[in-house]
Amino acid sequence: MSVSFSAYPSIRVPAELKSQMARGGASLQIGRLTSRVDPIYPAEAERQRIEGAVKVHAIIGRDGAVQSVALISGTPLLAQAVTDAVLQWKYQPASIGGQAVTAEEDVVVVFKIVKQTAGPK
Repeated sequence: MSVSFSAYPSIRVPAELKSQMARGGASLQIGRLTSRVDPIYPAEAERQRIEGAVKVHAIIGRDGAVQSVALISGTPLLAQAVTDAVLQWKYQPASIGGQAVTAEEDVVVVFKIVKQTAGPK
């Protein structure tokens, strides 16, 4: 299975920093993923040969921990595995002017059953 996410998550600028940003006096530091747990292919989905993409929207807190994950699209049987994994991800927090801010990111996980090849006999 493959996992993809934006290199440039959206950032929520707190009201108190918006004027500083408008004046150009604040440096922006994009948060980056530092620890990732890959989703586990659900046994029932694998048994039923269910494949496909699951897209979720993650809210990343000022401490770099994922606060919440919401399903955007995908098969419910696969979605819980993605949610469980993404909730364990850790980020270096995004910051503006040295102050950590909340960020948001869409994550896409593509589940594909890998065909087993028979070995030599």
